[in-house]
Amino acid sequence: GALGALAAAALAALWLPSEGFDPRACERLQGGLGARVEGQDLALEQAAHAICDHLLDPAPERPLVLAAHGPPGVGKSLFHRVAAGALYGAPDAAEVAGAWGCPGAGCPAYTVLFGMDYLAREREAQAAALRESLERHLRTYPEAFVVVEEYDKLDCHARGFFRQILDSGLGPGAARAVVLLESNAGYLDMHGLVAGGPAARAAVSAEGAQRMLKNVVFERYAADGCEERADTLKMVGLVHAYLPFLPLERAHLRRILARALPERLGQFHARARSGSPVDFMLEEGPGGEALLDFLADKAEYDGAFALEGAKEVSTILSRYVTPQYRRFLASGGGGAGRHEVWVGLAEDGSGARFAAVDGGEG
Repeated sequence: GALGALAAAALAALWLPSEGFDPRACERLQGGLGARVEGQDLALEQAAHAICDHLLDPAPERPLVLAAHGPPGVGKSLFHRVAAGALYGAPDAAEVAGAWGCPGAGCPAYTVLFGMDYLAREREAQAAALRESLERHLRTYPEAFVVVEEYDKLDCHARGFFRQILDSGLGPGAARAVVLLESNAGYLDMHGLVAGGPAARAAVSAEGAQRMLKNVVFERYAADGCEERADTLKMVGLVHAYLPFLPLERAHLRRILARALPERLGQFHARARSGSPVDFMLEEGPGGEALLDFLADKAEYDGAFALEGAKEVSTILSRYVTPQYRRFLASGGGGAGRHEVWVGLAEDGSGARFAAVDGGEG
């Protein structure tokens, strides 16, 4: 605990949270998104270029507006968390103590708006509170990163307010803001785009996906009958780019598991054996590969696609990796003087098995 407090104090002395975009934000975006978000190259490339161009503009007319669409569990929320850390120069939350990462104190200008779909009797009060909160946030942080979840479900009252926000940004002071609208709408259409396998996925174009998603939102808004057709067209036209977050396949899930497994074990070990650092690595050869295949097979699939995206990864690791590691520790494995643990598939195919080796001996 004392060491953790000292580390946090040292970090605070070297780095303080930023209320504006980091000078190296573009470089961090282009280098960090693909390393953390799996299987979404088309969406990530569009987002990085759009944000970088916006940051280069010394006097933008209005906020940059992006719309991320896709099924649950494919990386939309992870994308905006990683993007926020890049925008504000915050250290990765896994590398620092407390809340210095992002989300947290490392990026106070980043905010996520939930609860847009409220009851009719609460509409006036909720809309007023939402407007006041957002106006205050943009006044406090002109270089804000604002995420609006399930934006396609905005009712007529809220939609008019957001059209104003996206059009003018509540004045030139907030025109440097970046707004990300997030929705599951259109995910069935995206399943159709990639139903032909890797070749179909590679053939999806930015223009084709944008046209499809824009039509999905327009049709949903037009059916509500909130405004004239011209205003509905203006609303959907205020989005600079519609980003397609495509369904994840087994290969994507396997790579996510390969990254998540050592991270989860590292977190578990730090709590169970504080002061005894360990590096976790997949066994080389068949043992490690077989474990990844075993874990990936535990997810539920709808044809070629992971039904819940990456949402099952945490549960799979809790069933087939951390209980086995708990038993490994209880039997005396990974004790003092050992800091490398190799992970592979148990001989009986029941989950993970572990082998600890002395550091430096390989």
